[in-house]
Amino acid sequence: MLLLAAMGGGLAHAEPNVAVVAYMRVGEDSYPTQSLRFDQFEAQLAQLRANAAAVVPLERIARAMRDGSALPEDAIAITIDEAYRSTLTDALPELMAAKLPVTIFATPDRLDRGGEFASWAELKALAARGVAIGARLPGSLGPEVDEAQLAADLNRTLSRMRDELGQMPTMLALPAGPIHPSLPKLLEARGLLAAFGQQSGPVFGGSDRWQLPRFAMTEAVGNSDRFRTAISSLPLPVHEIVPASGVLQPGVAIGFTVDDAVGTLDRLACFSPGSGRLTLERPAPTRVELRASEPFEPGLVRINCTLPVSENRWRWFGLILLVPS
Repeated sequence: MLLLAAMGGGLAHAEPNVAVVAYMRVGEDSYPTQSLRFDQFEAQLAQLRANAAAVVPLERIARAMRDGSALPEDAIAITIDEAYRSTLTDALPELMAAKLPVTIFATPDRLDRGGEFASWAELKALAARGVAIGARLPGSLGPEVDEAQLAADLNRTLSRMRDELGQMPTMLALPAGPIHPSLPKLLEARGLLAAFGQQSGPVFGGSDRWQLPRFAMTEAVGNSDRFRTAISSLPLPVHEIVPASGVLQPGVAIGFTVDDAVGTLDRLACFSPGSGRLTLERPAPTRVELRASEPFEPGLVRINCTLPVSENRWRWFGLILLVPS
């Protein structure tokens, strides 16, 4: 891949993996936690153009995850959440002009409102031009949600998109945080290929296809160096995650086991925005437990763990947990 070759340092571990980039707002500086500055977007676009051969349609990734077929090595996929009109007016045309495949995840209730969101007609016109359209569900999808209500909301969302766009979505974007344990079976029963979350990290063959990671691009994490690190990242495969529910209760240590094939974990580091670097304990050679110096505040907690494998490449695992009130 052109960009990775230009970075130097070589590829320490050739592994099929995909970095899925997630944009929401672009150039709306009054929303810094959701938006990427336009100069940051232009710098990222230059990197994407230089590595255009690596950018693949998101549905190709979703189908590979469903079928168990091989993912492309060091690929990139591009998504846009919520169909904000400003993003579709200012950023999407540049991506399309560069012939980079894009998937838009839209929420029917918000399309109905119009205003800052695109209209159904605008979205249908983009679909006719080859832009893939997926569905997005608003609100929490966590364990506290009633399963019958979750199924009803899912049915309504998919039906609206089929009726308005003439085709059923094949992919879903999830809100941040834990998901209801019944959600995967509900999605599979309705023929969806995969669902994409908000936690960071590359997609690889061992990823959960109902919670595939993406790298969100916002002002705080959108500089060129971080973008280059994200799109060249390798997976940090883990299992036996605690808490398995995604809900972090008081006194419970965050934990996971790293696959043996990764090798030494001596340089593994984990961080949480707002809490900084987390204390890392190793009760066993491949078992990791994380603790913060102070208790996490109630709400969503984002954890990112990275392990350098060469001068320019890092393994990456992301997790979003809910701390109840």
